[in-house]
Amino acid sequence: MDPLHSLFAPARAPADTNTLLILLHGLGSNEQDLFALADELDPRLSVASLRAPRSCSYGGYAWFDVAWTDEGVEIDASQALSSLEVLASMIQTMQARHAVSARQTLLGGFSQGAMMSLGILLKRPDLLGGSMLLSGALVPDFVGEEARIEVPVFQSHGVLDPVLPIHLGRQV
Repeated sequence: MDPLHSLFAPARAPADTNTLLILLHGLGSNEQDLFALADELDPRLSVASLRAPRSCSYGGYAWFDVAWTDEGVEIDASQALSSLEVLASMIQTMQARHAVSARQTLLGGFSQGAMMSLGILLKRPDLLGGSMLLSGALVPDFVGEEARIEVPVFQSHGVLDPVLPIHLGRQV
């Protein structure tokens, strides 16, 4: 059984090599959220969208608990690290299932999903060929002693983001 619930759409056009794009939603959403983009993306990509492992009390799912305080955003680092381990395992499972290598695997996410994508880039760079970070921030506990990103990364963040202000995205 998979550690995370997922949706999958196979490539809609032939390609020289298989490429798998794995999408990760933000806080309070689910695997349906970014999966809706699959038909708009390059038809040579196979697209998977994963559901975070934690249920939110107000609905949807989360990769880790978050609190907004007067001092800023506080996260549950132990939950984030635990979810990162589950995510790494799921990436490996999907690579084996769909016969793709790390170089053929792209990981992208929005908000918390971007944080998790960055975590994989920093903690398990051997799993990916590239990443996309949309309106995310750095989880300090994801930074190891020799954290280096050596694959292509696309990063974007709205300047008027009311949930994760742009200054947090610029720390990445």
